Amino acid sequence: RRRSMLHGFVGGAALTMTASTRSYAQCSAHGEAPRDASLDGLGSLWTAAIDGMIHVPGARKISSAEGVLYMAPSGPGMDARPQSWPAVFEECSVFSLTAWNPMGQDSPMAQNQRANAELQMDLKSLQPAPREVWHSFGFNAEEDWRENGFSVAFPHAQAELGRLAV
Repeated sequence: RRRSMLHGFVGGAALTMTASTRSYAQCSAHGEAPRDASLDGLGSLWTAAIDGMIHVPGARKISSAEGVLYMAPSGPGMDARPQSWPAVFEECSVFSLTAWNPMGQDSPMAQNQRANAELQMDLKSLQPAPREVWHSFGFNAEEDWRENGFSVAFPHAQAELGRLAV
């Protein structure tokens, strides 16, 4: 398995971007709700998750053959070769969001799909309009869950307005 990683610091969290040929399709579409659905509990849940971003503008060379760029929290002792971030991450603030399993509470697949379709429609009317929007997902292979969503990129000058819009 060939893997290349990219270290960076985005939104207050150290991240490693990973381009890999490994497939995570075996992850379920929904998983167990965390015992503690508070923001602290959700934060712990998300810290262990990996983000997959699909067809990120400017990331073709470091994405998987399927066009997925994987991002994971970076930690001590990681053996990775630093690379350059795609321009969209250099020039913009990127927010990833989902309507899947609100506040960590499991919802039926059909409800999650409807909620994400509504979110996608809402993203089209954001003001200010994001510079870029692409599909993304978060997952944890060990805990067997996956949540589909979107990533939106706002130029740094519009980051706070974009954050408020989302």
